[in-house]
Amino acid sequence: MNNDLNNQSVPLPKAETGELPPGGEDSDLNLLARFLRFEAVTRYGIYGMLTIAVIIFLVEPVNYRWWLIWPLALISFRNLQRQRISLSKEKPFEARVANIGFLLLIILMIVRDILITVQVNP
Repeated sequence: MNNDLNNQSVPLPKAETGELPPGGEDSDLNLLARFLRFEAVTRYGIYGMLTIAVIIFLVEPVNYRWWLIWPLALISFRNLQRQRISLSKEKPFEARVANIGFLLLIILMIVRDILITVQVNP
């Protein structure tokens, strides 16, 4: 009887087909592999958020250009909002990352406005 328990095999995810083992999320993969399995809309939202963060903290002259920042922020908001709602049952980890990205994007835009206000009114 103990021999039967030791010989049971757990199916591993197949890289070629993208199938997951029966347990739902692929928690045995590292963070980068999980990120690369995200849907394109989630990745684009996160890329937009990271681009805004780089612009806000590293490229100061562009920070004043609302016509560059706000469209990028709105696209990222839309992508992350859509993913955090639609994937809550199917892919909870991806929905959680989209939710954190959405909240970080709101915080980044508030920090941007504070930085602009401080620079305009010393």
